[in-house]
Amino acid sequence: MIINIDRKPDFSLYYLGSILLAILEQVPVISIEDLLSEMQNQLKEKIHVDFIYYALD
Repeated sequence: MIINIDRKPDFSLYYLGSILLAILEQVPVISIEDLLSEMQNQLKEKIHVDFIYYALD
């Protein structure tokens, strides 16, 4: 699931992981809801919370 040619590159786990790390460097303690909201703001698209769980894993 790391590389998927059927999906936009913005949804790759590497890219999502880099966004997560950048957010967590700025705000070390954040709720999952706020993290989802912040990621959606940076991506400018709605994503499912499962993408966050996969990127954190």
